[in-house]
Amino acid sequence: MQAEHIETFIEALTYTFKTMMDCEVRRNDSLQEKELLPPYTISAVVGLSGDAVGAVVLSLTEATALKVASILLQEEITELDVDAIDAVGELTNVVAGRAKAQITSHRLLISLPNVVIGKEHSVMFPRDVQPFTVPCDTDCGPLLMAVGFVNGRAKQNK
Repeated sequence: MQAEHIETFIEALTYTFKTMMDCEVRRNDSLQEKELLPPYTISAVVGLSGDAVGAVVLSLTEATALKVASILLQEEITELDVDAIDAVGELTNVVAGRAKAQITSHRLLISLPNVVIGKEHSVMFPRDVQPFTVPCDTDCGPLLMAVGFVNGRAKQNK
C-alpha cells in the first residue's frame, strides 16, 4: 500500500465524522505498521477487492460506538443492540466508500461490513497485507482505524 492511500482513508474518516456527526477527528499518534489486535471491543471490517485485496477496520470502545449510533440514529442508544451494531458497520462502509472513490489508481470493490464484538478479538488481513493503524481521538470517543491492501491482480496470477 502506498503512503498516499492511507492519507486518503484518513481524509475519508475525518470528512465522514464531520459531515455525518459534526464530530472532529484528531490523530493521536503516528502511523504504525503492525499486526492488528484491535485495542477496543468493537471492530467493523469492510473488505477491499478488485485490483487490490485488503480491508478497512474501525475499532471503537463500546462508549464510542453508543455515541456514534445515538448521533446517526438520532435517538439515545444505551446498549449494543442490532441498530447500534448496524450503525457502526454503516459508518465504516461510508468511510471505505469515500476513500474508494478517491483512489483512482486501483479499481476497488468494497464488501458489506462485518462487525466483531468481544475483548481481545483479532482481525486478520489477507496474507502479505501489512495494515497501517491510525489511533484517533474524536468528539465521540477514541477509535483506531486500520487499513491495508496489496495489488490483487498479481496475487491472482500466481
